[in-house]
Amino acid sequence: VIYAFNVDEVDFFLSRDDVLREAESIVQSLQYSDASSLCTIVSAKVEAELSATSYEEQAEYMSSLGMELEDNDKVMDLLSYNVLP
Repeated sequence: VIYAFNVDEVDFFLSRDDVLREAESIVQSLQYSDASSLCTIVSAKVEAELSATSYEEQAEYMSSLGMELEDNDKVMDLLSYNVLP
């Protein structure tokens, strides 16, 4: 089972590690969870914003969230279609 937690852009970028630990804790506390259960965090808003814009607009959007342009490849690796198996 894979659990995906939809979070806002602040949690997705700036608090990612803390939110992921919290999500893992929630999954472990579920009655039907076992060691094979996986979890990830996604941000539907971020993904919608990035998919509907050009590269330049993506860079501007990421900059408004405190991300640098060279972080673009790293950000793309975090999107749900790259995170989920």
